[in-house]
Amino acid sequence: MIKSNIVLDGNYLLMKNVFILKKLRALSDLQMLLERDYDKITRSFPFDNIYFVSDSRESNWRKQVYKEYKGKRKKDIDIDWDFVFETYDNFKEIIKTKRNNKLLEFPGLEGDDFIAHIITTSNKKGYSNILVASDGDLQQLLDYDINNNYINVQWNYRFSDERLYLPENYQLFLDSINNSESTDIFSLDNSSDFSNYIENLINRTKIKSIIKEQLLFEKIVQGDNSDNIPSIIKIKDGKLNPEGRGIGESGAKSVYKLYKEIHPEAIDIHSDIFLSRLMEVILYYKKIKNAEQDMKDQIIKNIIFNRMLITLDSKYLPVHINENLNNHFDIIDNQKIEIINENLEKKLEEEDFFTEEKTDIAENFRVEEPSNADFNPDDFWEL
Repeated sequence: MIKSNIVLDGNYLLMKNVFILKKLRALSDLQMLLERDYDKITRSFPFDNIYFVSDSRESNWRKQVYKEYKGKRKKDIDIDWDFVFETYDNFKEIIKTKRNNKLLEFPGLEGDDFIAHIITTSNKKGYSNILVASDGDLQQLLDYDINNNYINVQWNYRFSDERLYLPENYQLFLDSINNSESTDIFSLDNSSDFSNYIENLINRTKIKSIIKEQLLFEKIVQGDNSDNIPSIIKIKDGKLNPEGRGIGESGAKSVYKLYKEIHPEAIDIHSDIFLSRLMEVILYYKKIKNAEQDMKDQIIKNIIFNRMLITLDSKYLPVHINENLNNHFDIIDNQKIEIINENLEKKLEEEDFFTEEKTDIAENFRVEEPSNADFNPDDFWEL
């Protein structure tokens, strides 16, 4: 039996539709398009839970730690953003009333933090997750576990050019649930239905398998231009310099390959050993010999900094932020609609609903009641 969640990145759905409608000069249709997307996605499979996750419009903890976080992003001045966010707020109020929907948004938290929490906690309970988003950072959450019977995939839902990101060797998981399908015709096992759902997504989209270890490693090394997070090292004239040359995408791939040649075992991103090993590999890659201790220390500090901002793991959240996340998630995840069982018949009896009231009709409105013998049903249908 497969248990599954759909997790929607609300900001992705919003921005996707805003820029589509801008090109069409039809921004007034924003709410209609959001509702259509929501209904189409959430009805694509009978998910156990629907999580709609939204960024808070207040400053988040990463911005407080690093003022330059996402500092290069600029709003399109040709878009009426007041209308956009007013429409988005109205839309969120509407979907709060939807069946199985759980809307998560809290001051100081990014949607990515909630998404990571949903996926890691639900995986422990054996839930698979279909993540509807485009953010590459979220691909570090893609994984599967045959024993715990779950898989996480990311669906970049669009009108065209749809993409699906899957964990490396994902077919092993699909094969395992297909092979383990119960032969009992009375079984409620939905494994084949879920497998068919994933296969249909694969067949209609462009797919890419993700090695999450490599993806996270390379992001830490090169930083993230879209979030304005710098590379862990920038060198000019043989010295560390913020204006110097860093490590880009292709360089990060080379560093990962070099690291794995020296240390072929699985990488523990969270360990101190990883910090010292990566620092040494970076110096070798940059051909820096006899580096002073200050340079080594600074590179390690940069690795720790990038790891904190990029890695989606609760251990890197500030304590009070993590507490807020857990408390708010528990409230929303456990909320139930209270159903009051009421004896309707008894209530109607108390209100004398079944008591026949005799009303005297004025003489000029009285008619003779027709005899049953005068009524022919066949004649009625010929009228």
